[in-house]
Amino acid sequence: MNVVELIFAFWLGRATKGANPFVVIASFFLALILVTLMIGVGVAVWHYSPQAAHILESSGVGRYLPFLDLHLRDASRNDLGGVIMELPSRMVICTVALLVIFLALMAAITTLNFATAGIIRAVRFAIARTGA
Repeated sequence: MNVVELIFAFWLGRATKGANPFVVIASFFLALILVTLMIGVGVAVWHYSPQAAHILESSGVGRYLPFLDLHLRDASRNDLGGVIMELPSRMVICTVALLVIFLALMAAITTLNFATAGIIRAVRFAIARTGA
Protein backbone atom coordinates (compact mmCIF):
# COMPACT_ATOMS: atom_id res chain seq x y z
CA MET A 1 0.00 0.00 0.00
CA ASN A 2 3.00 2.31 0.31
CA VAL A 3 3.21 2.52 -3.47
CA VAL A 4 -0.43 3.59 -3.66
CA GLU A 5 0.22 6.29 -1.07
CA LEU A 6 3.28 7.42 -3.01
CA ILE A 7 1.31 7.66 -6.25
CA PHE A 8 -1.47 9.66 -4.68
CA ALA A 9 1.02 11.86 -2.80
CA PHE A 10 2.69 12.60 -6.12
CA TRP A 11 -0.69 13.48 -7.57
CA LEU A 12 -1.57 15.76 -4.66
CA GLY A 13 1.85 17.38 -4.88
CA ARG A 14 1.27 18.14 -8.54
CA ALA A 15 -2.16 19.56 -7.72
CA THR A 16 -0.85 21.87 -5.00
CA LYS A 17 2.08 23.22 -7.02
CA GLY A 18 -0.27 25.18 -9.23
CA ALA A 19 0.21 22.97 -12.23
CA ASN A 20 -1.95 23.04 -15.31
CA PRO A 21 -5.40 21.57 -14.50
CA PHE A 22 -5.08 19.20 -17.45
CA VAL A 23 -1.83 17.86 -15.99
CA VAL A 24 -3.47 17.40 -12.58
CA ILE A 25 -6.42 15.49 -14.07
CA ALA A 26 -4.12 13.41 -16.30
CA SER A 27 -1.89 12.52 -13.36
CA PHE A 28 -4.96 11.53 -11.33
CA PHE A 29 -6.06 9.18 -14.09
CA LEU A 30 -2.50 7.88 -14.36
CA ALA A 31 -2.55 7.15 -10.63
CA LEU A 32 -5.86 5.31 -11.00
CA ILE A 33 -4.51 3.30 -13.93
CA LEU A 34 -1.41 2.33 -11.95
CA VAL A 35 -3.51 1.28 -8.96
CA THR A 36 -5.75 -0.78 -11.25
CA LEU A 37 -2.68 -2.37 -12.81
CA MET A 38 -1.27 -3.28 -9.38
CA ILE A 39 -4.59 -4.82 -8.35
CA GLY A 40 -4.70 -6.76 -11.63
CA VAL A 41 -1.18 -8.09 -11.13
CA GLY A 42 -2.09 -9.15 -7.58
CA VAL A 43 -5.18 -11.01 -8.79
CA ALA A 44 -3.23 -12.68 -11.60
CA VAL A 45 -0.48 -13.78 -9.21
CA TRP A 46 -3.06 -15.14 -6.78
CA HIS A 47 -4.89 -17.01 -9.56
CA TYR A 48 -1.88 -18.49 -11.37
CA SER A 49 0.33 -19.35 -8.40
CA PRO A 50 -1.00 -22.96 -8.11
CA GLN A 51 0.03 -23.57 -11.72
CA ALA A 52 3.39 -21.96 -11.03
CA ALA A 53 3.90 -24.21 -8.00
CA HIS A 54 3.06 -27.22 -10.16
CA ILE A 55 5.65 -26.12 -12.74
CA LEU A 56 8.29 -25.80 -10.01
CA GLU A 57 7.42 -29.20 -8.54
CA SER A 58 7.54 -30.92 -11.92
CA SER A 59 10.81 -29.24 -12.93
CA GLY A 60 12.49 -30.14 -9.64
CA VAL A 61 13.63 -26.61 -8.89
CA GLY A 62 12.25 -26.85 -5.35
CA ARG A 63 15.04 -29.26 -4.40
CA TYR A 64 17.73 -26.75 -5.40
CA LEU A 65 16.06 -23.71 -3.86
CA PRO A 66 15.22 -24.75 -0.33
CA PHE A 67 13.80 -21.34 0.61
CA LEU A 68 10.82 -21.87 -1.69
CA ASP A 69 7.72 -22.90 0.18
CA LEU A 70 5.70 -24.64 -2.51
CA HIS A 71 2.77 -25.34 -0.22
CA LEU A 72 0.17 -22.71 -0.98
CA ARG A 73 -2.20 -21.94 1.83
CA ASP A 74 -5.56 -20.48 1.03
CA ALA A 75 -6.54 -17.59 3.21
CA SER A 76 -10.17 -17.27 4.13
CA ARG A 77 -12.24 -14.99 1.92
CA ASN A 78 -13.02 -12.69 4.84
CA ASP A 79 -9.43 -12.31 5.98
CA LEU A 80 -7.81 -9.58 3.89
CA GLY A 81 -4.72 -9.64 6.11
CA GLY A 82 -4.15 -13.32 5.28
CA VAL A 83 -4.39 -12.56 1.58
CA ILE A 84 -1.89 -9.72 1.92
CA MET A 85 0.51 -11.90 3.93
CA GLU A 86 0.28 -14.76 1.43
CA LEU A 87 0.72 -12.65 -1.72
CA PRO A 88 4.54 -12.11 -1.51
CA SER A 89 5.29 -15.84 -1.29
CA ARG A 90 3.00 -16.45 -4.25
CA MET A 91 4.79 -13.69 -6.15
CA VAL A 92 8.15 -15.37 -5.51
CA ILE A 93 6.77 -18.70 -6.71
CA CYS A 94 5.40 -17.08 -9.89
CA THR A 95 8.68 -15.25 -10.51
CA VAL A 96 10.78 -18.39 -10.16
CA ALA A 97 8.33 -20.30 -12.39
CA LEU A 98 8.64 -17.60 -15.05
CA LEU A 99 12.44 -17.87 -14.84
CA VAL A 100 12.21 -21.66 -15.27
CA ILE A 101 9.92 -21.23 -18.29
CA PHE A 102 12.28 -18.60 -19.71
CA LEU A 103 15.31 -20.86 -19.36
CA ALA A 104 13.46 -23.80 -20.91
CA LEU A 105 12.37 -21.69 -23.88
CA MET A 106 15.86 -20.27 -24.32
CA ALA A 107 17.32 -23.77 -24.31
CA ALA A 108 14.76 -24.87 -26.89
CA ILE A 109 15.43 -21.85 -29.11
CA THR A 110 19.20 -22.34 -28.88
CA THR A 111 18.86 -26.03 -29.71
CA LEU A 112 16.62 -25.19 -32.67
CA ASN A 113 19.15 -22.59 -33.84
CA PHE A 114 22.05 -25.05 -33.72
CA ALA A 115 19.97 -27.78 -35.39
CA THR A 116 18.92 -25.42 -38.19
CA ALA A 117 22.50 -24.27 -38.73
CA GLY A 118 23.68 -27.89 -38.79
CA ILE A 119 21.02 -28.90 -41.30
CA ILE A 120 21.90 -25.94 -43.54
CA ARG A 121 25.60 -26.88 -43.44
CA ALA A 122 24.77 -30.51 -44.19
CA VAL A 123 22.63 -29.53 -47.17
CA ARG A 124 25.33 -27.17 -48.46
CA PHE A 125 27.93 -29.90 -48.05
CA ALA A 126 25.71 -32.41 -49.87
CA ILE A 127 25.08 -29.97 -52.71
CA ALA A 128 28.79 -29.15 -53.02
CA ARG A 129 29.71 -32.84 -52.89
CA THR A 130 27.29 -33.89 -55.61
CA GLY A 131 28.04 -30.85 -57.76
CA ALA A 132 24.38 -30.02 -58.23
